[in-house]
Amino acid sequence: MEPLVQGTNESSTLSKYSMVQRGYFEDGAIKHFVKKDARRSPLVHLCYFARALVMDYAIKSFIQTSPKKKVQILSLGAGFDTTYFRLLPMFPDIVYFEVDLKEVVDNKIKIIERSLELSSVLVDVNDGGFEYSCFKSKHYNIFTHDLCDTEGLDHKLTQLGFEFDQPSLVFSECAITYIEEERSTALLEWIKSRIKTVTLLNYEQFNPHDGFGKIMVGHFNKIRSPLRSLMKYTSMEEQRKRYSSAGWELSRVCSVMDLFQHILKPEDTAKTFRMEPFDEWEEFHLTCCHYSLSIATANVQFLKSFPAHQHEIACRKSLVLQTIEKLTMERYGHSLVEVGNRGALIIGGFGSSSGHHGRSKEITYVGVNSKTVHTRMPSQASFITWDCLYATSTAINKEEFIIFGGRTSPTKEVNVDPVLVKVQIGDTNVVLFPMDIPLASEKRPSPRWRHAAVSHHQSLVVYGGRNKELEVFGDVWELKMNEDMSWEWTQRLFLDGRGPCARFAHAMATGDGLIYLSGGLDEQLNPLNDIWELKINLPEDKLVWRNIIPQGPMPFLYSHTMHYHQRQLIFVGGVNTSPTDQPSLTILNIDNMQAKHYYLDATASDTIVMIHNHTSFLNDDDSTISCYGGGGNCFSFGTHFNKHPLKIPIMAHV
Repeated sequence: MEPLVQGTNESSTLSKYSMVQRGYFEDGAIKHFVKKDARRSPLVHLCYFARALVMDYAIKSFIQTSPKKKVQILSLGAGFDTTYFRLLPMFPDIVYFEVDLKEVVDNKIKIIERSLELSSVLVDVNDGGFEYSCFKSKHYNIFTHDLCDTEGLDHKLTQLGFEFDQPSLVFSECAITYIEEERSTALLEWIKSRIKTVTLLNYEQFNPHDGFGKIMVGHFNKIRSPLRSLMKYTSMEEQRKRYSSAGWELSRVCSVMDLFQHILKPEDTAKTFRMEPFDEWEEFHLTCCHYSLSIATANVQFLKSFPAHQHEIACRKSLVLQTIEKLTMERYGHSLVEVGNRGALIIGGFGSSSGHHGRSKEITYVGVNSKTVHTRMPSQASFITWDCLYATSTAINKEEFIIFGGRTSPTKEVNVDPVLVKVQIGDTNVVLFPMDIPLASEKRPSPRWRHAAVSHHQSLVVYGGRNKELEVFGDVWELKMNEDMSWEWTQRLFLDGRGPCARFAHAMATGDGLIYLSGGLDEQLNPLNDIWELKINLPEDKLVWRNIIPQGPMPFLYSHTMHYHQRQLIFVGGVNTSPTDQPSLTILNIDNMQAKHYYLDATASDTIVMIHNHTSFLNDDDSTISCYGGGGNCFSFGTHFNKHPLKIPIMAHV
């Protein structure tokens, strides 16, 4: 294994340690294997917590479902993993073996020998008489070897007392994925044929062909640690067949996302996501949908510990995306508002400017034929924050819009009070005039972001959102301007208490005097696939919601956009927790409740495309949808922005 691949051990150990330090997971031994303290981001903590949670659950489930609690475990490419020391108090009779390359093994042995806490629990130590680096004891053994050499592996395991006729668990945690595919397959076949009763667990990456997958693959190539089996076993089904072909009677492949949801109770999920300020939902869900745990076994009872993935939508037609290459617009979490004659303002978000990433202060006007015009303000207004994420900008008419909500960080809400902005569009520039309008009373919605807002009869209607405490809202507020030029908020109640649940990162649209709402993340932080229609022009001043029930399945989705066009609802992009059915494009006919599902094909573009955290604009003239921005902070793989706006041709499909 190359030194750079070995370096992933140190980086991974430091990330696990940072996660443990923040209280996500208990591991008293890992502190001995780090030389310094480092604080990773909440997203990294959550992804490493998901990894630790899944492996801990799988290994303990194997031991608990084994006929004999005295089992053997072999960890391939163990690195500085501390699983044995965590298992020891619960399962003192397990016999544990670890194998890795010489430098890693030598360093781990030194750390164990220098730590009284670790070395004192090891009995019958025998570290002499071997021609290779190893540490042998009654229950814990570690040795150095190249996993490509199965004959030598057999010899060393035999020397160290591994009993090939005993029930055994062999696992790899992001290790054999770095070995050449032919050799890793030979290793799997040797494991199955050599060990009489063996269960295999393999934690590694999959799904390399979508936008997030391409970023993931590019990251490992960039650090010269390529994923050598991934392009042959790209899907869960291809991975499952790999183990069946190697001889295992039973095999199942689960995404880490499915396992995360299966293992954690709802109350524990809520607690976990509130341990630190966090708002990178898309990247967490996508990361967990690109890592899997493969289970190959003859133990039926053990296999029942793992959920079978449910496929939501069987197939999608392909629809080719067009790239507007004359425009470069790298940002996500921004807002879009239609102004003037078929123009749009792109405001705020997190973006790239002059090679630097940060909250975007740029406001861009995109006019007819994707022409951009310089936008300016006569003076800076202290009562408005332009450079924020997940605010809404909603047109009241062609010359005025309202900005409300948003955040500058997951601990700071901004634009708590609405701001009216007047727009003057000229041939060479666009001028914005923010208006500081007072509130008629103290009654107002709680500060929020990732809400949704639409204009209805010259008023602003706001639904849902979240705040810095991760309180999820399910309220409806209407904002009107009084005759004395003051704002007045009114909280609208649901008729008979019936309506959609609380949510954030959802979408709203208007059409034919009605308001439509779809998707989002609920209070349990799960994606939704419901659709609601709202009437609000009633004399009793209450809302009437109607739950729209399509004829077939609809995708679960959030961080998407939605449009109304000729009695059809169009859902663009988004994210969910499915490893096989990420949302792309769905068109629902409201009259017959039939939906058409499409896969947005970006292969014609030489850039990577991820359609979430974006905004979109419906062009009625040519029945196309223009998507602006999108992307996110992709775990440890770097920040990605869609470089160019995209155009979706929908004329033939609506």
